[in-house]
Amino acid sequence: MDANRSRTRRWALKQGAVGGVLALACGGLFAGASEAGATGGPVDIDCLVGSQTTSYAPAKTNTPRPTTITTDEHFTCTSLLSGISSGTSHRVSNQEVGGCLLSGRPPFDPQTVKYTWNTGQTSTVTYTVDAVETAAGGTFVVTKTGTVTAGLGSGQLATEVVVVPALDLTACLTTGITSQTGPATLEIAPV
Repeated sequence: MDANRSRTRRWALKQGAVGGVLALACGGLFAGASEAGATGGPVDIDCLVGSQTTSYAPAKTNTPRPTTITTDEHFTCTSLLSGISSGTSHRVSNQEVGGCLLSGRPPFDPQTVKYTWNTGQTSTVTYTVDAVETAAGGTFVVTKTGTVTAGLGSGQLATEVVVVPALDLTACLTTGITSQTGPATLEIAPV
């Protein structure tokens, strides 16, 4: 299924969900809709404001060496069906040989990400990378899609878009790069 048809289908499903929530609210059962989303029914989570910070230890330089990579994400979200208003993720990985010279195009392997929501619930997503585009100034725009494999929204489609900043070449030659931060968005919607 192409991207436009998939987006149109998600939009139509979301519009149907919105209509259902409004109908329930008019009948005085809005709290029941929130409970349904919290117990495994369909959810709609749109996180249009977010950031991803990736930290490197030791600092990334032009000298290749083993590197521990820590990634932290923070999102501000909206959701009519689940009461989600924010979420975070934290993960740590080890790169056998890391450095600025090896970062012409960041490696993006399939990954599993666990999101923790403001409600205390979690969603675990297994992602593959659909597209990596080079943008102005050497930044990369990474689009990942996957499926929620556990927790809130299980079985639903997840899409995350992250802007990875260009490396500071001067820092690569001198003190090294300890972290990079870029904007990120996240959407979890019924398939």
